[in-house]
Amino acid sequence: MGGRKRCSENELRLRAALAIALRRAIGESRGSLSRAAEHTGICKQSISLYLNQKATPTPETLRVLCSALKISLKIEGAVISPDDLRPSEPIRRNVQLPLALQDAISSVQSERLQVHVLKRRASSIDLKVTIDFDQQRRKSVRKTGSIASVA
Repeated sequence: MGGRKRCSENELRLRAALAIALRRAIGESRGSLSRAAEHTGICKQSISLYLNQKATPTPETLRVLCSALKISLKIEGAVISPDDLRPSEPIRRNVQLPLALQDAISSVQSERLQVHVLKRRASSIDLKVTIDFDQQRRKSVRKTGSIASVA
């Protein structure tokens, strides 16, 4: 039988404490879930799962919830507050910027820009445009002699 293993007692305690703290912080009025989702940047579905103790947030999500909603959790004598949860490394995601291609290309240094033609058609061209925002880190890694590439 596959699937996720059962939750530990500590995880169940965390879920229960989080559900209580979330109910106090966001209330149960109409639209409160939507407002909490907008305020925290965490989707309504996830917050609903936390309120119903059906999911356990990641440490980063827990930090965001505690910070944005100004909540602290007390679990068997241990208090978890926003100050105790340090932010993790930012997650790198592909971000769509609302810029015209010409504006983006003209505002970026040429060594940070890569343009690849993916497909040519009679009336259009599909391009992949990559902008390296972290070039300084790449240079320092190369100077140390590392053979692994850094994304």
